[in-house]
Amino acid sequence: MTGLLLAAGGYRRCTAKMKKPERVLGLILEYNIPVRDIRREEDGGISFCVSLWRLKALRALCKSRGITLEESCVMGLPGFLYRYRRRPGLAIGALLFILILAFFSSRIWEIRLYGGEIDRELRLQLEEAGLSEGMRIRDLDPNGFDERFLALFPENSYAGVALFGSTAVVRLQRAVPKPEMDDPSGGANLVAKTGGVIVRCEADRGMPLVGAGDEVVEGQILVTGITETPSGAYSVHRSSGKVLARTERVFETEVRLGEKEKRYTAEEITDSYPVILGKKIKIFPKSEKSSELYDTIYKRENVFVFGVFRMPFAVVTETRLPYVYADAVPDEKAALRAARDRYRAFISDELGDAAVEDEKISYSFENGTLKFSATLTAVEDIALERKFYITDPL
Repeated sequence: MTGLLLAAGGYRRCTAKMKKPERVLGLILEYNIPVRDIRREEDGGISFCVSLWRLKALRALCKSRGITLEESCVMGLPGFLYRYRRRPGLAIGALLFILILAFFSSRIWEIRLYGGEIDRELRLQLEEAGLSEGMRIRDLDPNGFDERFLALFPENSYAGVALFGSTAVVRLQRAVPKPEMDDPSGGANLVAKTGGVIVRCEADRGMPLVGAGDEVVEGQILVTGITETPSGAYSVHRSSGKVLARTERVFETEVRLGEKEKRYTAEEITDSYPVILGKKIKIFPKSEKSSELYDTIYKRENVFVFGVFRMPFAVVTETRLPYVYADAVPDEKAALRAARDRYRAFISDELGDAAVEDEKISYSFENGTLKFSATLTAVEDIALERKFYITDPL
């Protein structure tokens, strides 16, 4: 910003030529005169750039110390306006450029996520917390952003923002649940997650309480974590192992004829438009039907000059995918297929790799609704770990 102000106010390049030109640097440091671009010239002199409003004071100081300065012509904006004073269009253009630059320099051009990319959902969350592209830099409170963001989105454990010029860098950290700590005084039993008849009990640790042929109910202890030692004392540990049992499961579902499902059409509507400081500029928007249903995919690309300098705008490509709700269950055959699909999903989710020995399926149609029922017998692992803790008796 110092260089920008120097160019806007105008400056001269001054050269000190003498036996000891370093004296001018001591003078500059003594009176705290801001200069830029200090160089050692080929003839041994020292040159530097100084603003026009500080040059007069520097001249007087050099004259009192016997230091001779050679000055170049006026450079920067005043020099440019003087050289092109017969071309007012250039002067107006330069003035507009400065005004535009001053406007954009007071705004946030870009928001970056430290260590990642900002998707549309996160961008909306940041806007809700008070951070958006195009907002005035002075309106952003970095110290209060942390509290606002965490209050709105408690799934995060840390949120912070730092400003680097016109770029806001956001740093987020997801909250990680604390791992469950084992209590040294605690153990675990294996209990039955459902009732059945035991086929085989394979206890890797703990004392089995059931054997083949025993009938158990849900919640019953199968393998205990409390064992008695030869000395008569008791030890506590976490039981582990597998308990296979023959179980009977019942699955029931209903499918109504005429149910709707979401189906995409073959059409895609793509619309591209610029976003300047967070504001959408849709010059030629494509028509949208108010009754049309569609999902939207957003793709955002920032614009760079020479591949390095980011501009304060981006190009967003918006792709809309229209869809309709069509009859998913037009007839009884389709209803039966839908019920069987649900049944297969039930077996996969509830039984996993259990061996199904027998199944009985029945169904009927009543008042336009399919009632589907299945009873199956399977051999599955019913062991479920349940922790317990030992407390000292009062």
